[in-house]
Amino acid sequence: MSGMGGTFAYVFTNLEKALTPVLWAAIVLCAYFTLLGIALVTTTFFIKSFPSPYQEPQNLLAEPDLSIDEVREGEIDNITDRITASIQWIDRKSTAVNWVRAGLVASPIVGAVSIVALKQFA
Repeated sequence: MSGMGGTFAYVFTNLEKALTPVLWAAIVLCAYFTLLGIALVTTTFFIKSFPSPYQEPQNLLAEPDLSIDEVREGEIDNITDRITASIQWIDRKSTAVNWVRAGLVASPIVGAVSIVALKQFA
């Protein structure tokens, strides 16, 4: 997001000047960094749902005829399921962060391609 701020500041201060390849690359990179920032926020920062890390204790009283061993076995199965769901949730977030990181690494290529495109079509 700092790249987005830096390119925005450069673009904003140079908007009244003639369009140069560097200014054009900064405009494209500012938009690119903005899209990466939006992707990062929407895929990782917003928590839509997260598996509950524990069982509500009142639920254990729902079946009073179960023995302690049966309750313990059921709780172990529930904990295992919640751990598996948490791992999957974290994996999805980590994958999204890694894609954004890859996009940031590719930003010099985006800048170079934008300069080449400007020279081709200008």
